[in-house]
Amino acid sequence: MNHRATGRFWDAYHDLSPELQAQADKQFKLLKSDPRHPSLHFKQTGRVWSARVNRHIRALAVQDGKGFVWFWTATIGNTNA
Repeated sequence: MNHRATGRFWDAYHDLSPELQAQADKQFKLLKSDPRHPSLHFKQTGRVWSARVNRHIRALAVQDGKGFVWFWTATIGNTNA
Protein backbone atom coordinates (compact mmCIF):
# COMPACT_ATOMS: atom_id res chain seq x y z
CA MET A 1 0.00 0.00 0.00
CA ASN A 2 1.47 3.34 -1.09
CA HIS A 3 0.97 6.47 1.06
CA ARG A 4 1.47 10.12 0.16
CA ALA A 5 0.55 13.30 2.03
CA THR A 6 -0.52 16.75 0.88
CA GLY A 7 1.03 20.00 2.05
CA ARG A 8 -2.12 20.66 4.07
CA PHE A 9 -1.64 17.36 5.89
CA TRP A 10 1.97 18.25 6.77
CA ASP A 11 0.91 21.71 7.97
CA ALA A 12 -1.62 20.11 10.32
CA TYR A 13 0.91 17.47 11.41
CA HIS A 14 3.48 20.13 12.29
CA ASP A 15 0.83 21.94 14.35
CA LEU A 16 0.59 18.87 16.61
CA SER A 17 2.68 18.75 19.78
CA PRO A 18 5.84 16.62 19.66
CA GLU A 19 4.09 13.98 21.77
CA LEU A 20 1.17 13.79 19.33
CA GLN A 21 3.55 13.70 16.38
CA ALA A 22 5.26 10.71 18.01
CA GLN A 23 1.86 8.98 18.41
CA ALA A 24 1.02 9.74 14.78
CA ASP A 25 4.37 8.35 13.63
CA LYS A 26 3.82 5.17 15.68
CA GLN A 27 0.33 4.67 14.25
CA PHE A 28 1.55 5.30 10.69
CA LYS A 29 4.24 2.66 11.11
CA LEU A 30 1.56 0.29 12.37
CA LEU A 31 -0.71 1.19 9.44
CA LYS A 32 2.03 0.26 6.98
CA SER A 33 2.70 -3.09 8.68
CA ASP A 34 -0.84 -4.07 9.74
CA PRO A 35 -3.68 -1.86 8.41
CA ARG A 36 -6.23 -4.09 10.15
CA HIS A 37 -4.78 -3.54 13.61
CA PRO A 38 -7.72 -2.72 15.91
CA SER A 39 -6.09 0.38 17.43
CA LEU A 40 -6.14 2.10 14.03
CA HIS A 41 -9.88 1.88 13.40
CA PHE A 42 -8.83 2.19 9.73
CA LYS A 43 -12.06 2.38 7.77
CA GLN A 44 -13.75 3.86 4.77
CA THR A 45 -16.75 6.16 5.02
CA GLY A 46 -17.92 7.12 1.57
CA ARG A 47 -14.86 8.19 -0.38
CA VAL A 48 -12.79 9.09 2.70
CA TRP A 49 -10.61 6.75 4.75
CA SER A 50 -9.96 7.42 8.44
CA ALA A 51 -7.12 6.22 10.68
CA ARG A 52 -7.01 6.76 14.42
CA VAL A 53 -3.95 8.44 15.93
CA ASN A 54 -5.43 8.36 19.42
CA ARG A 55 -8.84 8.66 21.02
CA HIS A 56 -9.26 12.25 19.84
CA ILE A 57 -7.17 12.61 16.67
CA ARG A 58 -7.80 11.19 13.20
CA ALA A 59 -5.98 11.33 9.90
CA LEU A 60 -8.02 11.31 6.69
CA ALA A 61 -7.15 10.09 3.22
CA VAL A 62 -8.65 9.37 -0.16
CA GLN A 63 -7.64 6.44 -2.28
CA ASP A 64 -6.40 6.94 -5.81
CA GLY A 65 -4.98 4.50 -8.33
CA LYS A 66 -1.59 4.53 -6.60
CA GLY A 67 -2.61 4.19 -2.94
CA PHE A 68 -3.71 6.65 -0.27
CA VAL A 69 -3.37 10.43 -0.27
CA TRP A 70 -3.46 11.77 3.29
CA PHE A 71 -4.92 15.27 3.37
CA TRP A 72 -6.00 16.10 6.92
CA THR A 73 -5.20 15.39 10.56
CA ALA A 74 -6.77 17.05 13.57
CA THR A 75 -8.81 16.64 16.69
CA ILE A 76 -12.25 15.16 16.14
CA GLY A 77 -14.76 17.97 15.89
CA ASN A 78 -12.16 20.46 14.65
CA THR A 79 -13.37 20.81 11.08
CA ASN A 80 -11.44 24.05 10.59
CA ALA A 81 -8.08 22.26 10.49
